[in-house]
Amino acid sequence: MAELTIQELGESLVQALTGVQRSLAGSATEAGRYLMNEVELDVPVRLRVGPDGQVLVTPAESDDPPHQLTRIRLTVRPAEADEAIGLPLPAGTDRPLSVIPNLAEVVIQRLNSLHLYTIGDFLRVTSTVRGYRMMAQLGLDFDLDKTIEQAKLVASPEMPHVLAEDLLRHGVNSRVDFARLKREQLPQVISDRLLEIIGLDEIIRIQEAIRAQPDVIFGSATPDGRKPDGGRRKERGK
Repeated sequence: MAELTIQELGESLVQALTGVQRSLAGSATEAGRYLMNEVELDVPVRLRVGPDGQVLVTPAESDDPPHQLTRIRLTVRPAEADEAIGLPLPAGTDRPLSVIPNLAEVVIQRLNSLHLYTIGDFLRVTSTVRGYRMMAQLGLDFDLDKTIEQAKLVASPEMPHVLAEDLLRHGVNSRVDFARLKREQLPQVISDRLLEIIGLDEIIRIQEAIRAQPDVIFGSATPDGRKPDGGRRKERGK
């Protein structure tokens, strides 16, 4: 069976349980209305840690020896309306890697083969020393540091991803680049239609919010001594 990351397994379970909940909610009759209260899942899997540090699982086959399996136990219940369940991730993290300009299809396919499909997947792996080193050693023809900065721009929680992607298309490749732009420069790097929809004043407000963030104030923080200038990183000792 196909190997999945823990994140992909969780997403599959959420989609399945959401479908069950919707079916139950739509099945109201005169006899009553039923909703799912709690689900307990016990999933036997084969587990390993990939070279980039991601936890990978393969659902068990019927003939897999029990001593070679790990059991993932999950108890899932709907959150109460007043429960603090955390804020959702910025919408930009769900965007596909193809929104990054000049990222070749062959590179995207190779990243997909490593279970990296979205901006969030890419940033999660490259934020660790192990993941970054693995990515740097793949030998792919792309600028890793620059791509990380572009991905961070798309994932910016302070702005809608449509604005970030528009900035990328106009050559603004990082949060720092955007923060450094002067007011009179903004119309040159944002499409007329987006300026009309969002408004220059709102874009300036977003820019001020980003300027106040530590990653912009201190430059791009990078693990393992990466250069924050978007240049290609050389392995130490080479």
